[in-house]
Formats: sequence, C-alpha cells, structure tokens
Amino acid sequence: VLSFCKVPDGKAGQVNTLQTSLSTILALVGAGVGVTLVPATALSGVWMTDSGITMRRETTGEAVRSVRLLFRASYPRRELMEKMADIICAILPDTVEPARR
Repeated sequence: VLSFCKVPDGKAGQVNTLQTSLSTILALVGAGVGVTLVPATALSGVWMTDSGITMRRETTGEAVRSVRLLFRASYPRRELMEKMADIICAILPDTVEPARR
C-alpha cells in the first residue's frame, strides 16, 4: 500500500497497523484516522452501513491482485469445485473481473 501511494518508508503516520485485522483498519478509517486500500470483495455487507467510510474506485489499474481456486486434477469432486467457482463468480462486485479456465 505504501509503495502504491508513493509514501516514503517511515512517513506513513503515527498509527501502527501491523498485524491488525481489516475490520480494525476500516474502523480507524471510519473514525477519521486515515485512508486505506481495500479489496472490493471486502466492501459488501451490513457492517458498511453508517461506517463513516467513503469508497472510491482505484482507477489507475495499478492496484491489482489475483485470487485462485485450485484443486488437484485427480480430485474426485471436480463438479463441486466447478459449481463453487460459478457461485463465487456470480457474487463478485462489479469491480472484479473473474477469469475462468
């Protein structure tokens, strides 16, 4: 996050968020302590209601990540994994572009 935001080491502020949960970081943001980058998949749910957080899309395309569902080729329940992948793809927010292989 610091390199993406082009913040030099040691200049990130006074709050130590190492080993902190995402919900704690978002509570800090909601309290006005700072800003953060959050995966789009973490932004749904009733806990965001009245959180005091304003969300904006990252538009440069530089902040990306890949999440994969993997299983052995010999896994006996392949059909179950395919259905799970379909369900996951169906509920993703519109900022996520699923790629199926």
